[in-house]
Amino acid sequence: MTNDLTDPTPDAELADLVCRYLDNRLDASQRERLESRIQQEPAAMEYLAERLRFEATLRETINPQRMEVLESRRMIMEPGACGPEWSVEQQRSVRIGRAEEPLTVDVTPLRKYRVHLVVFGAVLLTALTASWIFWPRQQPASATPSLVLKNADFETTDLSLTPQGLTSTLVNWQEAFACQEVDLVEIARVSNGAIFPKSGKNVVRLQTAGYINQFLHNSDGSPLRARDGLNVRLSGWAWIDSDTPRTLSASLRVVASGRPDTILYDACRVSFSLVSPGWQRFRVDLPVTGDLMRKPYWVEPRVSNKPPLDLTGRELCLSIDMDATPGPILLDDLGIAQVPPHDDASLTPVTLDLHHGSAAIRGPAVRENDKDCIGNWEDEKTTVVWSIRAHRPAEIEIECLQAAESRSAGNGYDVVIGEEKVSGKVVDTGSWDRFQYVKLGKLKIPAAGTYEIAIVPQPKENRAVMNLRGLRLTSRNLSAEILAPQ
Repeated sequence: MTNDLTDPTPDAELADLVCRYLDNRLDASQRERLESRIQQEPAAMEYLAERLRFEATLRETINPQRMEVLESRRMIMEPGACGPEWSVEQQRSVRIGRAEEPLTVDVTPLRKYRVHLVVFGAVLLTALTASWIFWPRQQPASATPSLVLKNADFETTDLSLTPQGLTSTLVNWQEAFACQEVDLVEIARVSNGAIFPKSGKNVVRLQTAGYINQFLHNSDGSPLRARDGLNVRLSGWAWIDSDTPRTLSASLRVVASGRPDTILYDACRVSFSLVSPGWQRFRVDLPVTGDLMRKPYWVEPRVSNKPPLDLTGRELCLSIDMDATPGPILLDDLGIAQVPPHDDASLTPVTLDLHHGSAAIRGPAVRENDKDCIGNWEDEKTTVVWSIRAHRPAEIEIECLQAAESRSAGNGYDVVIGEEKVSGKVVDTGSWDRFQYVKLGKLKIPAAGTYEIAIVPQPKENRAVMNLRGLRLTSRNLSAEILAPQ
């Protein structure tokens, strides 16, 4: 007679593994071994299914009640021609529960046949369950590392014991270069309660030409590297003390050489305006797109070699700069993330200031250093041209920073970008050295690429065209850099 639990007969290892599995005693290596045998050996799968079926049936049946097996035999002896003849009738039943309960299951051969039909379904279900348990599953993909900004709230340093409540040392924010025009301030104490931080106690205070910088890393410790299509979103809080707009610049920068022979390359640089006094939220995108062969953004005057450089794959440093904006500006609670370009409406408008010093003058006109402008602009055929590289399409608003006396007021001019143009009129600012922004309208940059932005005078009626200090381009999704004038 065969035993349902030993047909097919398992080897000692398989029997032990299955017993440990049923008792929930498998360690990691034993589980791997059992999974391997189940997947590779049909007989092992059949044995496991049989054991699972038996365990399930047994537990479901007794659950865990008293079980009593009743067996009766009826023996009959009849005389025969060759002597007595014996016959035996056997009946077996199972009583589940207490003795006084009449629950009895007949398991005589005819009944067993019917039971096997039910058991076959249970075995099939058990086998499918075991296959689902042990079937190899694809491991979930590891989460993409996120960008980490160290000491983003500037609270790493405790200034409570410093006599003045400030220090020139900024932990994690002077990794590439230190700057004398920046300090860490316990602002409520330093301002005698006139200014409170956005959170915590400390803020960074930037004076004119001040900057902070930090090499960017992912959460797994790997450096952030320049590549086409990279988009980094910078956010935070900034404070200014007046209604006069202030400008900040943010850059993703490659430090090719440190001091004293500094050579810096910008993978992306954007400027944005702070327009109201007090704390204000900013959020700007820093996209790295297109050809990453770039000319240096900054080279020490003593350095003669100024080669263009392919920035692809090079480590990036975040820099936040004040440039020539008058200070102070306070920063707190900065944040950074790598994101796809979207949700432009939530971004702080980005500005690109085109100063006359980066423009080419095509025709008779003079740069007047004392007034910081292009002046003596008498010839209406003279144009002023900037070159920019746009990283993506944008609709931009254009303002002209100009000065003029009444005799030149009303002179017309066009600002031209590619096939787009917008027209403006010179306004009387009261003096040749009193400059004022004049809003001209909006133009579209249709696609990423290199463009010339030109101021083209219309036929003039009066003496001089204007004194010109520059143009300002503003857009929520503007990303562009100023190139050397042609």
